Amino acid sequence: MTSRLNGRRGTLSGTDVVLVTPVLPGWIIDHHRLRSPGLKTIILSIFNGWANSKLIFSRDTDKCNIRDADKVGITMANIFQSVGKGWKRLWEKNKRGKLFAVAMVGTIVSLLSLWELMVMFETEPLKDYPIPLVEQLNEWAWLTLIIGGIIAIGGWLYYHDHNKNYKRFHELMDTDSKAQFVRNIDEIEELALDLGPDFERQVMEKRKEFRVKTR
Repeated sequence: MTSRLNGRRGTLSGTDVVLVTPVLPGWIIDHHRLRSPGLKTIILSIFNGWANSKLIFSRDTDKCNIRDADKVGITMANIFQSVGKGWKRLWEKNKRGKLFAVAMVGTIVSLLSLWELMVMFETEPLKDYPIPLVEQLNEWAWLTLIIGGIIAIGGWLYYHDHNKNYKRFHELMDTDSKAQFVRNIDEIEELALDLGPDFERQVMEKRKEFRVKTR
């Protein structure tokens, strides 16, 4: 297995797995015995501070001490980059439903805030119908009205655009003609990239069906 971290490269044996976790200088990560059959114990220890850390891993499967360990110089991986990619993948999965949910939340927040403001200013006929919990907002209802309105407007605009692309994508994909599919492939791929990984997989399956080579 080959490990690449921020431009540096270290070659490990096929059964070795390295867990890299950003830690504070001086911390020592205890041994991690992996439960999967065939995987070996990895012992990590951090030296020389944050910027110039050292990774130590052990190939000893029976003992949890650092014996005959190899040292591999690394720069600590950026955990925020990994988390960001994870959130992006999560967001892109069923993006249509998530955009609808965001727009609905913004709409509900703005409507409840508007209701509270009308109660606060004793506007008929709502002044006698305060909503529990929401009435605690008082003057803060102005802020939640603005924030909810921005989320609602932005959410519905993005949802409309996404929905339009969604319908267009299925119009172009719903064909039994290879020539027509190839003619529209650029637009189809652009729409798939915007819609998310599930749609990209559909394009790849359609390519295989028509035996269209990937460029």
